[in-house]
Amino acid sequence: MSSPISKRAEKISLATVEDRARFEAVMVQKKIRTLKHLVRQLHHQLASLDQVPTPTVEEGLDFYTEVRRFEIEMLRRALKAAAGHQKKAARLLNLHHTTLNAMMRRYNIHAEPSQASSETVEMKSRLSRRLDHRTEIRSLGIRPTKPRAAETHKRPLPTNVTFPR
Repeated sequence: MSSPISKRAEKISLATVEDRARFEAVMVQKKIRTLKHLVRQLHHQLASLDQVPTPTVEEGLDFYTEVRRFEIEMLRRALKAAAGHQKKAARLLNLHHTTLNAMMRRYNIHAEPSQASSETVEMKSRLSRRLDHRTEIRSLGIRPTKPRAAETHKRPLPTNVTFPR
């Protein structure tokens, strides 16, 4: 006969095995739900590719309105792909960044602040660290000195130059 302690240990081990099996079953169900959701999203995106409205010439259309609509859509897609970074979006479209900026102004398109790239965030944090460093230096009583005008040039200024009158 087994002792009451060994029976209790068997019940506990059976309970942990059953709990583990239940946990694994729940995890499998969650994974299946996630996969179904991803398949639905993919199916929806594939279906939306066929839904692009293409006007027919037979019905008549305004060429410039269609070009405008196309350009706006391309600019928005490029900005989204570049996470709001205008130079990267310009590279994607094979445009100069000033051309992209002019088109954005013409069509009143703004890069979303939420689309700020990781480079922008990193640059802002570097700038704040630099400002903190300057504040720390000033709090120690050290004042940065400005170079004299002659020291800013890489080459020494010629002294024997005469200008015609």
